[in-house]
Amino acid sequence: MIPPDAPRRRNPFALSQDTGLRLPDVTDMSLLNAALAYAEAGWYVLPTDPDDIKNPGSVVSGH
Repeated sequence: MIPPDAPRRRNPFALSQDTGLRLPDVTDMSLLNAALAYAEAGWYVLPTDPDDIKNPGSVVSGH
């Protein structure tokens, strides 16, 4: 059992109000329009080849 006074860990996937980020509704959008919607919402977007990626994080930090 976790003690009630234990420090709480921040959820890295939770969007807080101070980030200014939001999740756009990209239902039924093309990949290009969805990428543009994410960029407009404040997210970083970069082109990748889905067939060439084993680990998405390696695209950003690898090359």
